Amino acid sequence: MLTDGTFRVSIAMMSPDGQKVALVSNLETAVDNIYLINVDGTGLRRITDFGAGASGPDWSPDGTKIAFDANIAIPEEHFDQFDIFLLDLSTGDLTNLTNTDCCDEIGPAWSPDGKRIAFHGGLGVCVMNADGTGRRDITPALTDERDYSVPNWSPDGRWIATLVSRRNGIGLTIGEIYLLAPDGSAFTMLTGLGTAKLPQWSPDGGKVAFASAGFIYVVELSEKKARKMVEGRNPTWSPDGGKIVFERDGFLYLLDLHSGTVTRLIEGSFPRWYP
Repeated sequence: MLTDGTFRVSIAMMSPDGQKVALVSNLETAVDNIYLINVDGTGLRRITDFGAGASGPDWSPDGTKIAFDANIAIPEEHFDQFDIFLLDLSTGDLTNLTNTDCCDEIGPAWSPDGKRIAFHGGLGVCVMNADGTGRRDITPALTDERDYSVPNWSPDGRWIATLVSRRNGIGLTIGEIYLLAPDGSAFTMLTGLGTAKLPQWSPDGGKVAFASAGFIYVVELSEKKARKMVEGRNPTWSPDGGKIVFERDGFLYLLDLHSGTVTRLIEGSFPRWYP
């Protein structure tokens, strides 16, 4: 057990080597900041100190840096301004990678090769070099207002998956998963159900799992046809891609994709599988 339950933890991200966890918590401050803790529960320390809060940590693939978003606004002035920051864990150097006042930038996601960072910026998904240069918006100009989720890179770095949400004519939210090329050359709808939730890549990058209307679906990129698998939500893949853990009615379940067997595990929510 990593914490004693006396404070709130909203996000937990394991380091690539499996030795540390980056936490988002309000342990020592009135707002959320980012902490590191060893997987055995020792060595808890705060690594950010933003008066208006910090969140969304994502480890670099080599585990030496953490990208995150922070609210740089002055709380007394009652406005928000979010930028993407980079913290070098070996030197302690902190860099504001976006440093703009035109829009909010949140949800950084490292590319698998560690050379680029995708994020939600303004009205769509943006990609920049890991040093903050070369920023570009990779989502097309659309006539209707849409919202994009935090970007999710495919394991081979060829695609970025994002959930695109919009309101239809009667006020209902329509959600579909789209694939974006990191250079902005492609923007393709992967699902067509209207109620898709956040996408999860298979380890080989050939499939995407997601929840929709209370069920888990898997879609193969080669076919772009979603298959209904089982009732549940919040799917996450096993490292070998042969199983999916998901949530249903307050319990975690394991789906074996080869046999179709479903096994109830323990009480829990929002599973995340680590090697």
